[in-house]
Amino acid sequence: MTARDLFGTENPIGQPVRFKNTTVIVFGVFTMEKFSLDFLNMERAYIPIRFWKELSGGGNVETLEVSAVSKAALKPAMKQAKDFLIRKAPGA
Repeated sequence: MTARDLFGTENPIGQPVRFKNTTVIVFGVFTMEKFSLDFLNMERAYIPIRFWKELSGGGNVETLEVSAVSKAALKPAMKQAKDFLIRKAPGA
């Protein structure tokens, strides 16, 4: 399902979307590059970890994507993400 499917030509940013019993707010959308063969992006959604746990019935987070503003900032960003996950899911 795409932003156009849900909102037509209206700007989706800031719009509510309901999943199960929870309403979330759209904060970004993917753009499809012309002639792109990256079909995986068509099936991705970025959601808060807490919301994933609600949707999955407490399931584990299997993938975490981290980006940094520069190559030098990558290691600190990875450490920050790891520390965050440890705080949010101790013992996991």
